[in-house]
Amino acid sequence: MFTDVSTGTCPVSGVSAGRAQPLRPLRLLLAEAPRRRVKRRVVKPDLDRRRREALSREFASRVTEHARWLPQADLALLSWVYRSQRPLTELAATGVAPRWVLHRRLNRIVARVLSPTYRHVAMLLAVRNVPPNWSPEWPPPQDQAALDAESLQLLIGRAIFVSGVPVREVARVLGLSRQQVTRQRDIIALQAEAMAQATAMAGTKSRAG
Repeated sequence: MFTDVSTGTCPVSGVSAGRAQPLRPLRLLLAEAPRRRVKRRVVKPDLDRRRREALSREFASRVTEHARWLPQADLALLSWVYRSQRPLTELAATGVAPRWVLHRRLNRIVARVLSPTYRHVAMLLAVRNVPPNWSPEWPPPQDQAALDAESLQLLIGRAIFVSGVPVREVARVLGLSRQQVTRQRDIIALQAEAMAQATAMAGTKSRAG
């Protein structure tokens, strides 16, 4: 056993060179040891959950606001998730399609209904005297030759921006060239952009006032 030369004490047994030192109780040694500071977890109100639920309800309202103009299959899928609040796994279990297919299709529908062009065309469909036989399905059942230029433009906008029909298919069904359909599509897109900018500016002025 070695002895500390400077103090004359044995560090282990507490025995000095001249006399024995009593051992200190272990509990005292532990009490004198430096303690680690324990961080207390502060319990906050579950505001994050409420905020997420509120945002979820707001998002669902935005998605379904103009959904009635969608084709029936797209409307059914959107309503399943955002109105009935049922999971895609349950729908996939019915054998309609795999979940990943339904999820990818749902994302495309949501992106479509939230776009300025969709909302612009939906607004036009709501305020104009749309014939009752204008089915949301494609191809449309009515005679295209009987449509005026304004109604034809609206039909093209509905096919592309609401139903998600490709330009090539729209041109084939309507008997138009792709350039004609593209020109009408670009006109509607510019109208939608101008309307969105005007709405944003009006909102900024109202908040400032």
